[in-house]
Amino acid sequence: MKFYNRTKELKYLSSINKLADRKTQLTVLTGRRRVGKTELVKHFLAKRQNRKFFYFFIAKKRSNLLLQEFSAILAKQYPILTAEFKTWEQFLKFIFEISRKEKIIAVFDEFQNFKYIDSSVFSILQKYIDQYKDKSKLNLIVIGSIFTLMEKIFYNSKEPLFGRANHKLLLNPFASNEVRKILLDNKKNDFIDLINFYAVFGGIPKYYNDIDNLNIYNKNFDIILKTLIFNENGLLKREGFDLVADEFGRNYQTYFSILQSIAVGKTKTSEISNNTGIAVGTLSQYLEKLVFYYKLIDRRMPLLDEKTKKSRYKLNDQFLTFWFRYLYKNWSMAELNNFEPIISHVKKNINALYGITFETIIKESIINKEITNFPIKTVEDIGSWWSRQEAEIDILAVNKDKRQLFMGECKLNNKRVTYQLGIDLKKKGDLIKWRAKQRNNFFGIFTVGKINSELKSKLNKIKIQVWEME
Repeated sequence: MKFYNRTKELKYLSSINKLADRKTQLTVLTGRRRVGKTELVKHFLAKRQNRKFFYFFIAKKRSNLLLQEFSAILAKQYPILTAEFKTWEQFLKFIFEISRKEKIIAVFDEFQNFKYIDSSVFSILQKYIDQYKDKSKLNLIVIGSIFTLMEKIFYNSKEPLFGRANHKLLLNPFASNEVRKILLDNKKNDFIDLINFYAVFGGIPKYYNDIDNLNIYNKNFDIILKTLIFNENGLLKREGFDLVADEFGRNYQTYFSILQSIAVGKTKTSEISNNTGIAVGTLSQYLEKLVFYYKLIDRRMPLLDEKTKKSRYKLNDQFLTFWFRYLYKNWSMAELNNFEPIISHVKKNINALYGITFETIIKESIINKEITNFPIKTVEDIGSWWSRQEAEIDILAVNKDKRQLFMGECKLNNKRVTYQLGIDLKKKGDLIKWRAKQRNNFFGIFTVGKINSELKSKLNKIKIQVWEME
């Protein structure tokens, strides 16, 4: 699969590389697994012909074996190295010494693994950064997939490398517009294709690369799911464990129970507590860690009603949502490779997940200014709204300076778009108190495919715009 996007990130890495002409630069690159951190750096390195570069992958092996491997990498460009490094002190000093005379890029992938191999590396690296920071032309890039460990190593004031990083780059998944480019390149042209793929695989490049490597883009989407997930040898069958079990450590079962509850639609604290059996007081501590420390869920509030206590929780990763919602929930059957009942359940219930995904895509499209004739030219904030009386509005977009408020509904099934839907939307809009008599209201409905032209005309007459996504 070709390399997509990452223009801003490549430009940022290039700017750091120029700074390294004068003094040592240390960049911490993080992001969830499979998001493309290594591919980004490899793409960056491929175009850096004016610098020597070295790529070191920190596998979980004994320290002396890693030193042997890294010695061989350096010896290819420095034949004077006739003996292997015996210590990390010798290895790192050599890197810094050669960078005094020539421009060097050194990349350490899965850097957090040094914690398990030899944590003295952190103190040694700190020493040489301090000693050579104004003498060397070293562009040092460290990549890490276990977010919590990387945060602790570089941003905990008690750790040796605290304050040594010059730059921090968090690599996010692709937005839906980039995923659509991938799908279009693979002849998946319908908007419903985007919803199918984005609902399950989100914006994670590795998953789309897996589909490409298996040459199954031309298959029915059910076949793709069976090949990658609902399969004894599926690449993604155990992906949830691979992605986050290491983050949680021995206590992962409790966190997994909470994530499963949120994934299946228990989004209020009371609902999660009832579903997991965890007392609300204890649960709140876990939820806070999942939001602020592990950054796996978001605490959402009704837009323009931030002082309310009507918060809801949502996983911020599409694949993990799908995996916990359907696979982990039925893990006993999955472990026995009894996938047919799970697949049947998915087919019967996945429309609810598709509906949530459709809302996400529309919000991203509004932010990226991809919705034609959207009434608010500059959207300052976007979200959803709900009340204690269970009234809900799927899309709220606002420009507070101009007192503009857009309210919209998303209906994946265009047969559910009715004149009454428009009337009800306007009534719910009256419940929003923000600048009630001073704002400019706009209303809209988003659906997939065409609706009856007469219905569309009637909705337009009551100032409700309709977008038919194709």
